[in-house]
Amino acid sequence: MIDFRYHLVSLIAVFLAVALGIVIGTTALNGGLLDNLQTQVSGLQEDKRSLEDTNQGLQAQLDSTGGFAEEVGPALVAGTLTGRSVLLLVGNEDVDTDAVDEVTSLLGDAGATVTGTLRLNPAYSDPETSSSLQGYLTTPARCRPGSRCPRAPRTPASWSPACWPRC
Repeated sequence: MIDFRYHLVSLIAVFLAVALGIVIGTTALNGGLLDNLQTQVSGLQEDKRSLEDTNQGLQAQLDSTGGFAEEVGPALVAGTLTGRSVLLLVGNEDVDTDAVDEVTSLLGDAGATVTGTLRLNPAYSDPETSSSLQGYLTTPARCRPGSRCPRAPRTPASWSPACWPRC
């Protein structure tokens, strides 16, 4: 008959074998995983450095282009808008006021008079509302009673209520 000590020794041997298998398995896998992760991290660091260099180059090009526009802009537009009134439309509240001032100055160099600045509601530039805004802008206007139909020829008949359904 098998006694209790034999069961105890066999159970301890099984648990030791499982523990030894786990330790050996993780150390064997850890080396490969660690090497793979280190390779990926070094590759990402190289990509980051490359992107930073590209970004610095593009920023330098942008700075030189902006300087060119500041130097040549007033000479190119001088006198092109003499005697004209201009209303500036600004897309939203986040627009830099320095940029608006620069455009106003450039319009002044062109000879225009800036009569005001109109800041549009952010909904006008929201992509979610673009279809309703486009529908509003492209839908034909309805004639008011007593007004001339915008699509009718300039005749006295165009002032009649008969033109309203055509609008």
